[in-house]
Amino acid sequence: MPDPGKPCKDCTACKNCPDRVLHCHSSCEKYKAYKAIIEQNKAELSEEKAEKDFVYNVKREVWKRYNRRRPGDK
Repeated sequence: MPDPGKPCKDCTACKNCPDRVLHCHSSCEKYKAYKAIIEQNKAELSEEKAEKDFVYNVKREVWKRYNRRRPGDK
């Protein structure tokens, strides 16, 4: 069973919905709540990725500085 805070692809608000009609997303409260959860998850993942990228770039820069050639090195 998927985590209720993190919907999966097969767990959309529209699946087996009796009120589903063409172009109903703009007026459907279930879909709006589902979309809010999806957007929140995207924001959290984006924030995590930005942090990981920052750490990676700092480590890379330190490695570059440490391993650069100095005068007299062969």
